[in-house]
Amino acid sequence: MTYRKTSIGIEHFENFTTLSTCSSLQQDEQYIAEYPHSQVGRYEWFFFVRTLLILISSILQVVRHHVDGHEFLQAQSHDVGFLTCDFGIGTDLLRIRVKDPKKSIAFYELLGMKVIHSIKQPEAKFDLYFLGYDGPKALSHNVPRSEREGLIELTHNYGTEDDPNYKITNGNTDPYKGFGHTCISVDNIQAACKRLEDAGVKFQKKLTDGRMKTIAFALDPDGYWCEIIGQHTEHVTETNPDSYRMNHTMLRVKDIEKSLSFYQDVMGMKLLRTNENKDAGFTLYFLAYGPPSPESSDNGTNPGADREGILELTWNYGTEKEEGKVYHNGNGEPQGFGHICVSVDDINAACERFEKKGVQWKKRLTDGRMKHIAFVLDPDQYWVEIVEQEKKSKM
Repeated sequence: MTYRKTSIGIEHFENFTTLSTCSSLQQDEQYIAEYPHSQVGRYEWFFFVRTLLILISSILQVVRHHVDGHEFLQAQSHDVGFLTCDFGIGTDLLRIRVKDPKKSIAFYELLGMKVIHSIKQPEAKFDLYFLGYDGPKALSHNVPRSEREGLIELTHNYGTEDDPNYKITNGNTDPYKGFGHTCISVDNIQAACKRLEDAGVKFQKKLTDGRMKTIAFALDPDGYWCEIIGQHTEHVTETNPDSYRMNHTMLRVKDIEKSLSFYQDVMGMKLLRTNENKDAGFTLYFLAYGPPSPESSDNGTNPGADREGILELTWNYGTEKEEGKVYHNGNGEPQGFGHICVSVDDINAACERFEKKGVQWKKRLTDGRMKHIAFVLDPDQYWVEIVEQEKKSKM
């Protein structure tokens, strides 16, 4: 069974409440059918009124849950995000909500990405945009969407671009920390950062700030952090966005042992390397599908910088001892990050395996009308979407 981390993104799901409504109607019909015939007339009016109220309630629920295109499960705990991963050989998809898709797409196109696919849902009042690197030098050039590594899925709910009060949480401010950042690796980090600065991009950390002169953090239009790191390129004096990579997605985790067990034993990822920072009180863990990465590089750059679809887990020492939930998964208010996504070769077999592993489900494959996707929850309640690779499903 092969898995792939494909993307980070935001998506729309049906509301399960409509299913329970159908169940209530079926139970009422069975009740009437089984009740003694002489008593039926007495209850006809009651049944008619109750049925009418149930139908009205169902319609109101559907309307309410379509207000935010990415919250099909809000009644149960909510949804919608950016940055996703895929279950397969190693596809990384990240899903995030955005306020103004035109501004967000322009930013990621400045980073060299292209809109490789979009899904318009005017009846539900939301659109999805899937961005990735697709030039001749891209690792996933002309590859089907679910077979790619390194996708960003943007979810736009209609009207947010004109709402002065609409704001997302970027996952980096208390008390809503959780999702940390996306990461783009570039051919020449000095030239790449200068190009972004010249274009007016704002930075959380410029290359020249602080003691770490090898990384920078740019800010997208919604304030999401985008880390910039250098690749293993030598003697490059200029920068070409066609050579960039959507390298990784970072999530903060409460208990690293539980998280590593989930992503390795359940999701099938491999631990590529760790970066211990004892003085600062945290350790980073980099996981992915596919072959291992070297522990170090000859030129001192990140040894996995030439890859895509990596998941970075950040463990701050001592959080495992704290009571209750420590991090925000981005799908409760205030919203922002949505989920990662993993693509699998056989979604039915994969979900059966997950069931045997005792995972916590957000949406089983058999729930609702969307029978081609599922969502499991990791130990910190981050959503992990499961989709089937296109080469089999021919989607």
